[in-house]
Amino acid sequence: MLKAITRGAAAGAAAGAAGTTVLNAVTHADTSIRGRPSGDAPAQVERAARRTGVAVPGEDQTRGSRLSGLGPFSGTGTGVAAGAACGVARALGWRPTVPSSAHLTAAIAMAGADGPLFALGVSDPCEWSAADSASDVVPHGASEWSRRSLWSPSAAVRAAAAAAARACGDWQRRWRTEPDCGVARAR
Repeated sequence: MLKAITRGAAAGAAAGAAGTTVLNAVTHADTSIRGRPSGDAPAQVERAARRTGVAVPGEDQTRGSRLSGLGPFSGTGTGVAAGAACGVARALGWRPTVPSSAHLTAAIAMAGADGPLFALGVSDPCEWSAADSASDVVPHGASEWSRRSLWSPSAAVRAAAAAAARACGDWQRRWRTEPDCGVARAR
C-alpha cells in the first residue's frame, strides 16, 4: 500500500508540474492578448514575508529579484503539492468523474495559492473584480483539466482516438480494395 501511495504521489506531482505549466502558459497568453499588467506577486510576497516575520535577504536589486522569483516558485510548489495530494487520493481509490475531479482539484489549487494570502491579509479574493477573478479561475481550470487528462484520457480524447482508428481502418480497407486510392502500394 505504501508503494502505491508513493507512486501515486510521484505521478500526481508530475501531473501537478504539467498542470502548473499549462496554468503559466494560459496566464501569460491572457496577459499578452489583453495587455493587462502582470500580477503583483513580488509585492504580495514582500507583504506576506513581513507579516510572518521572514526576512528576504539582499539589497535593492538582489532582494527585488528574490521577491520576483518567490511568487512563481511558491505557485509551482502549490501546483505540485495539489497534484501529489490528488495522486495519493487516487492511490487510495478515489475515482471521481472528469468534471468533478477538475473542479475539485482547481479549487484545492486555488485555495492553496490564494488561501495563505487571504489568511495573512495580503489579498482578499472577495474584493477582486470579475476580470481579476476570471484571470485567476480560467488558468486554474485549464491547469486542472490538463492535469486530469494525464490521469486518464477524457471522453473527448477517447472519442477522437476512436475516430482516428476508424478512419485509419477505413483507409486501410480502401487501400486494399481500390486500385487507385491516391497512394502507391507497397510491394
